[in-house]
Amino acid sequence: MSFSHGRERLWAAMSSKGRVGIDVAYPEEFAADYPFAKAFRPEELDSARAICNNDTARGAALIWSAKEASVKATGTGFNRFDPLDVRVGAPISREQGIGFEVLTDRPITAWARKEGMGWLCVALA
Repeated sequence: MSFSHGRERLWAAMSSKGRVGIDVAYPEEFAADYPFAKAFRPEELDSARAICNNDTARGAALIWSAKEASVKATGTGFNRFDPLDVRVGAPISREQGIGFEVLTDRPITAWARKEGMGWLCVALA
């Protein structure tokens, strides 16, 4: 089971098919002074900006939600991983959201959907 909270909401996910992680992230978490280079690879932000109308903060929220949900799905979170060691692959637009392959110490499947101006992502390891 995994939990995330944001904007006075609590999100939970559980699965009988493996470890699951969930995260919600919003653009205001990624203000202009955010240390983007410590958390994101340039290609991750570039691909997210393409989906988010060149909005860096919104793109960062998308990629961060995928990274956070994925490391939660490993069962360790960022206690074991540096954000740059978690690689989010190119987004794949789907009818009801965006799919990603995320590499931690293993491949993880992640799926994100819009949550207001932010993103809610669920990952399964």
